[in-house]
Amino acid sequence: MKLTLHIWRQKNAGQPGHMAVYSVTASEHMSFLEMLDMLNERLIAEKQRPVEFDHDCREGICGSCGVVINGVAHGPQRGTATCQLHMRHFKDGDTIYIEPWRAAAFPVIKDLVVDRSAFDRIIEAGGFISAHTGGASDANLILVPKPVAEMNPKAKIGFIAFGTSDFATLAPYTHLAPGESTTITFVLAWYFPVRENYWHRKDQEVRGRKLNNYYGTRFKSAWDVAVHTASRLPELEQKTRVFTDTFFASTLPPEVLEAVSSQMSILRTNTCILLEGKSFFGFEGCADDEANGWMNCSHVWNYTHALAFLFPELERSVRDTDFLHEMRKDDSMATAIESDSFNPAGEGFDQTPVAAVISPDRVVNEVQHPVGEVIPDKERLPVRGIRVGGIWLG
Repeated sequence: MKLTLHIWRQKNAGQPGHMAVYSVTASEHMSFLEMLDMLNERLIAEKQRPVEFDHDCREGICGSCGVVINGVAHGPQRGTATCQLHMRHFKDGDTIYIEPWRAAAFPVIKDLVVDRSAFDRIIEAGGFISAHTGGASDANLILVPKPVAEMNPKAKIGFIAFGTSDFATLAPYTHLAPGESTTITFVLAWYFPVRENYWHRKDQEVRGRKLNNYYGTRFKSAWDVAVHTASRLPELEQKTRVFTDTFFASTLPPEVLEAVSSQMSILRTNTCILLEGKSFFGFEGCADDEANGWMNCSHVWNYTHALAFLFPELERSVRDTDFLHEMRKDDSMATAIESDSFNPAGEGFDQTPVAAVISPDRVVNEVQHPVGEVIPDKERLPVRGIRVGGIWLG
């Protein structure tokens, strides 16, 4: 959109100012400050003095960007700071007047910048009103709301003692000399060793059943998880970057790489769970507060390859579940898990030939026998599959 800007220009507090006219072409997706940035880049390239204006967070929080736009503080959009005002609120061909905030307490220093020291003195004195409000409260002094307290039987409504709150403030600090920089690493860890069956809304017999997460058998607390992660951060980051760089260095078309990488990421979502004994299970999908479809449904998980390629041990646990727990008396196999922890489904097929080829270190359904051993006919699982000599691969 093409706009005509009338901007207040003033070299310093001791000289009179005037309105200068500029023409710009801006995108409707720009913020108002980004539009001014674009104008300044042009002025600098033309060896002209850029327009001075205040800003800080550019997130609509601090209020530093307060200018008067067409006679309205912060512009036409009510309840919005200048930095969050976007050009889509203006029309092609508009004329916009941009001035500093004019008040005796806030004299103009330069262009759109005003002296805020009077306001800063009020803040330093303890607040915006005559009553002293002090600084921000420590998190341990924050009142615990009743709904939150009811979720945690150990919490108390109201003020609670130091060190017992579910809330905290973390404020690391460092000393920097001029020109120095540093990196501060935060490790966010959690520990929920027990998973509750929330996904069976209709089956009250199994809904609420407690299941043990695998990582709950490896660690004793969130602190253990954090220490373990922090001690291995360089190694984990290096392996992750190598995998990512190698994957995206492929000559496959970008749309294929995007599709494959997005599907791989599902393994790290709530669609999948890993229970004690490294037993892997996956739904057809997941919503905000419930699962979609049956667990280990063959219509989904028997078509996948990411798990078998990346984590063959977990893929084998899926096959173990199929052949050791989900065979029916009529020798058919369930489409999804039918054990008493989950819900019944219909019969289906298996992916063992694929898994066996991908993971040749073990013929998946012959769990009790080493690879290459000839299995007596009476011990073979009576399921469909590929027979190679005396070995069944599916």
